[in-house]
Amino acid sequence: MHGYDLRRHLPALFGEWPAQKVGRVKSDYRETVSQLIINKHTIPWNKWANERGVKIINQAAEGSPAHPLDNWGASDQPENTGAFPRNIYSTIASLAGHVTGKRIISQETATIMLGHFHISLADIKDIEVDKIFLNGANKIYYHSATYSPAKAKWPGWLYYAPTHFVPTNTIWKDFPKLNSYVSHVCLFLQAGYPDNDLLLYYPIYDMWYTEEKGLRFHTFHMIRNVGDLETTTTSLIDNGYTFDYISDRQIMETTYKDGRLITGGENDYRAVVIPSVHYLSVETLEYLIDLAEEGATIIFSGGLPKDVPGFGQLEERQRKFQKQLERLEVLRKSKDFQGKILLNQGDKGEILPRESNISRESMVKDGLKFVRRSYENGYYYFIKNTNDHAINKFVTLARDAESIGIFDPLNETTGMAAIRTDKQGRTEVYLQLKPGETCILQTFRQKAEGPEWIYVKELNGARVINNWDVNFVEGGPTIPPDFSTVEPKPWTEKGGKEAEWFAGTAQYSTFLEKPSNSAANEWLLDLGEIYHSAEIEVNGQHVATLITPPFKVNITDALQQGKNNLTVKVTNLAANRIRYMEQKGIEQEHFYNIGLSFGRYGGLGDASQWSVIESGLKGPVQLIPAAR
Repeated sequence: MHGYDLRRHLPALFGEWPAQKVGRVKSDYRETVSQLIINKHTIPWNKWANERGVKIINQAAEGSPAHPLDNWGASDQPENTGAFPRNIYSTIASLAGHVTGKRIISQETATIMLGHFHISLADIKDIEVDKIFLNGANKIYYHSATYSPAKAKWPGWLYYAPTHFVPTNTIWKDFPKLNSYVSHVCLFLQAGYPDNDLLLYYPIYDMWYTEEKGLRFHTFHMIRNVGDLETTTTSLIDNGYTFDYISDRQIMETTYKDGRLITGGENDYRAVVIPSVHYLSVETLEYLIDLAEEGATIIFSGGLPKDVPGFGQLEERQRKFQKQLERLEVLRKSKDFQGKILLNQGDKGEILPRESNISRESMVKDGLKFVRRSYENGYYYFIKNTNDHAINKFVTLARDAESIGIFDPLNETTGMAAIRTDKQGRTEVYLQLKPGETCILQTFRQKAEGPEWIYVKELNGARVINNWDVNFVEGGPTIPPDFSTVEPKPWTEKGGKEAEWFAGTAQYSTFLEKPSNSAANEWLLDLGEIYHSAEIEVNGQHVATLITPPFKVNITDALQQGKNNLTVKVTNLAANRIRYMEQKGIEQEHFYNIGLSFGRYGGLGDASQWSVIESGLKGPVQLIPAAR
């Protein structure tokens, strides 16, 4: 592949020769391995499967030394594993899927996370699921739902790695609420097309080049040592720019037409960005200049590349590389040049040159993270408030709209948003988002009609709700005695030893009075702190299932004048019962493939030594008057 016999250069491969040669030979070796994996395994495997009427789902970078973008891009359904914060690695499967036109991009979700039986539905949503959506994936695979026969003793048959999405785990009771949320978000994120403006080059040759001894290679471990890729990526995200990564192979499949760059997956973009790279193949450089000659915008955000990668036929490739750099400079100075070749010589104040004219979403400055997709009549936005405070303001969008619908995927409410136009003619939409809350916007190019979204303003005069009766509904190892409390208290604080062991559901009941002299036309119930999820009933009517803070819900439709019965059915995590079993020496016979006590794999130590985790309703509980 590279024009020489590797056996003549083994000392360089193992880091024993001069550093320059070591890095170049290793780069060639790794590129060869990558091509073999993709061309001789992934592509034939995918073809073989398709010929038999099925598709492949591929966690392509889980330990693989192949180019992650090309390996994932060669699969029918790219799948990532583990939800890191949105950094370079966590988005690769999604962005490879965008560039290559894959509609479904999935992710293994909630593998261990916080240790066995210490993971709440709120943790799954806020720590993993929302980040996965913001990273560009649009399908969730829970890790995992273990088969367990009905005759198996509690907690049933379990696997060493997952969060335990099984009926015996207490989180199963309110799990449908999380599934409903996931389904609603996926409905939008699987529709339409990714709407990102930039193609950000993934500098694989800088990753493949290393002077260190040893052959071990995994892209994930090399990322932080590569130029300013992480800085560029973070800066683009923090400044509201939208982008997908692109590989050398994918660049060669990209064309320019009618002012847009069209990738092999038929998605379109406005510019290619080359971050600070040392090594770039002469073929890629030449093709980028060809695209620019056709009218495309090519941005070198960290200056021009310095050299070709690899060792084979080095002098000849370096000579061609230099000629392409000279060609690039001639084009930049030409008055007849139709495209743009822009250089940002290390100016960290502006990640992109101003003359690139690339739009950005200013909502990121308000602590709002987003994913944007296009469809025939407008755009979809998935937005999350990542602040520790509420958002209650007009937010500017980078895409214009005549009308906007709002969807609350967790609470299942919809309506037409209040919008206006700012002084620059940009569309603004009014958003009310509590900390951690998400919404979906659907914009329309033409006027659309529908019921208005209900915006509320909290009023003074909140009433604290006390005098609670607590009884245990279902769970184990035993059912603790009932108790009463003036202020709501976790049952682990008020219920004695049996309550400390208990995992399951307890019912908190009281009465609340709706004031007759209030100016409010909306009423909000704020439950304060809950451990860990709750089903709310008012006068026997189901109002909501709450799985994540802030535990606040509108109860206006269920509230009657005068006295009302309020029931809060709280379900905790299973960790306290596991702790009890370990302390009592009760053996778990079917905890598969680990051979250790619960929790040790998850870094929580011997389960018999776990602390009791708070469980129940802590409050304070308030009835809050509000006005539309």
